[in-house]
Order: sequence, then structure tokens, then C-alpha cells
Amino acid sequence: MAGFGGSLAGVGRSEANSRAGRRNRGGEPMGGHACPHRCGHGPLLPVSLLVAAPQARADDTCSTFYDHFEVRSVNVDRPAVTVRGLASTPVTITMTTRAVVNSPGQSGRSPWGSMALMREEDRGTGLQVPMRKVSEQGDLATWQGVFQATGPSRSITFDTAAGQVGACTPYIPTHLRPITVKAVGTPVLRPGRTAPVDLRARSYVVTGRVVTSTGGSFGRRLTVKIGRGAECDTADAGRSVRTDSSGRFSATLANTPAVALGAPAAQPHCVRLVGSGRDVLGHRVDLAKAAVTVPWTYRMPVSAPTVVKRGSKVVVRSKAPLKAWRPVYLERLHGRTAWRQVGWGPVRDSLRLDVQTTPDVLGRQTYRLRTHDSRAMSPRFVMTMTR
Repeated sequence: MAGFGGSLAGVGRSEANSRAGRRNRGGEPMGGHACPHRCGHGPLLPVSLLVAAPQARADDTCSTFYDHFEVRSVNVDRPAVTVRGLASTPVTITMTTRAVVNSPGQSGRSPWGSMALMREEDRGTGLQVPMRKVSEQGDLATWQGVFQATGPSRSITFDTAAGQVGACTPYIPTHLRPITVKAVGTPVLRPGRTAPVDLRARSYVVTGRVVTSTGGSFGRRLTVKIGRGAECDTADAGRSVRTDSSGRFSATLANTPAVALGAPAAQPHCVRLVGSGRDVLGHRVDLAKAAVTVPWTYRMPVSAPTVVKRGSKVVVRSKAPLKAWRPVYLERLHGRTAWRQVGWGPVRDSLRLDVQTTPDVLGRQTYRLRTHDSRAMSPRFVMTMTR
């Protein structure tokens, strides 16, 4: 989570993992540690802009001492702003919260070490406003954050607050009204088309261009950051690259596989134009950000027996520079063109994997290993089953 410098990214995903049946966007099991307790929402009661209103609550049984937490009021110093060119416009947001004690004799002070405002759809990633505690009196705490408004023109609603308690991140509705941003001549990032990368390659090239919202050039050299994996959700992270005067940039990135993370080329990529404005934690904000598509392929090596006895277990081994726990499937050719899954195994932290299967069809059978998107795949190989 960029606003926290990455500090809440893990716990945000942990909270998500605690919900029954929650899967990631790719449909694969999510990693990380599950929240040890229940973290949920209470009734969505209204909290109005600039005026204290009936509080919004969220259950917080992740904390030993608190049943729930209340957002009492949320204020902004300007609900509509205009941004121009390479500048950002600060919007100060002030929030008052109350920690509710669940039994007599316990402290009523806020348990939160850090908080951020975000949009409901951006939980765990995306645009956030880190909040810093500026005062505390009894069970009431006042938080302040600075939203550095940038292009494009849009209406932004920070309708959710996230607080951190230990290993859990409860999400609390704020019902803050939209902040309207009018952008004039602000920057837009246009990633270039990246050639397919073999994951065995030592390096690859990422290109792109910074233009104005009308397609023109700023006529000066700018600094962009190219991020990979967690760097895309971490403030000030990534490789810095200078553009030419027309805004074009090109960067050669190393592709050395890392334990548990695999080859960098297989990770999600982004490019960001970093501005001079900062949030309350001192992190510089992005004036523009775009995802970069890096197509890649990998030919997986295979170690498997050539002859097996019917009913015996077989282990097919391979290695792939992919992120740990990514599933790899073992498939058998059925007919001339159809493939049927007969086993699967996850990539381990060592980037190696084992897939177990028990062949049940006599004779020569053709197999292959592949990832669900077929970007990593083994050559076909044959195992012959005998009685």
C-alpha cells in the first residue's frame, strides 16, 4: 500500500485472506498469513463532509481490548480543486475517530498505529491517503492527511478508512463526499510495446513516453520510475530513468531470478512519474502511473521416468523462475489435440517443483507441464505404463 510505504500491504491482504472463499484475481490461492480473528464491517451509518454526523462503526475483534471503532467526522479544506501541468494540488483531510471500550477498566485510547483513507475498490492496493495522528484526548483521536490531487480530471471518493492493529487491518466506512479534480495539461504515461522475454534472458528493455493530456510534449527531461512486483504499491520505489526532451524513455532491466519471487520479468510492472508534492509521511506522490505489459515465455525442463508400473506413484520434477506457490499442471494428451489434467504442484521457494500422479492408462502416453496461461510450458514427454 503506497501510502504506508508498503507497511500495510501485507496486512491488507491478510485481512482479505481471512474471508471465507476469498481468491485473488487470477483465481489462484492467495499467499500470506490469514488474519487470526474476525475483521468485518458494521452498519454503514452516514458520516458527512465538514459536519460531524452519526458515526460509522467497524467490528475489531482483532484487537484484544476493542469491540469496534467509530469514525466520528471527516473534513476536507477544499472539495474541488484544479491541477495544471506537472504540479499537484494539496487537499488537507481531517478525521476524528473514537475507540470504543468493550469492558470496564480498559483503556479507551486508540489502538491504531497507522491509518489511511482509500476507495472501497482499492483495498490493499491503489490510491491511498496516509493519515497521521495529530492529537488524542481520552477515547477520541484526530488524524490528518494530505491528498495531493493530480490528473486526470475525475471525482474521487475516499469512502473507506483502514487502521492497523497487529496482524489485522479492519476497514471502516467513512462516507466522505467526492473530491472533484479538474486537470489541465497534466501528464499521461504511455508505455511502449515490449518484445516477448524469455525468462532465461539476463535482461530486457522497457520503453514509453510521457505526454500531456492533449498528446503534446512538456519540452523538458523528466524522471520516471519503473517498478516491478511490490514496488508498484510502495512509495518512492523502483528504478529511476530520465526521459529525453520529448518525454521518451528506455530502460534495460536485469532479469536475475530471486528466491521465492522468481524472474523479475514475470512480475507485474508499472511506470510512474513522480512529482515534488509529498504526503504526511514524506513520500513523494505520483503525477501519473500506468501498468506495463511484459510478455514472457519459458520452456520448462522435465525430469520423469520413461517406464512405470500400473498403480505406482510417479513424481515429475521441474524448475521454473516463477513466484513461489504458483501452480503448475501436469497434463496427459487425450486423443490428438485434447489435454487432461492429471496432477499439479506449486513452485517452491527454491523455484523447483514436484508433481505427483498415478498413471492408469497402459502403454505409451504423452504428457506436458504448463502454467494456467501456458506462458511457461515443458516440451512433450512420454511415459510408458506396464502391468
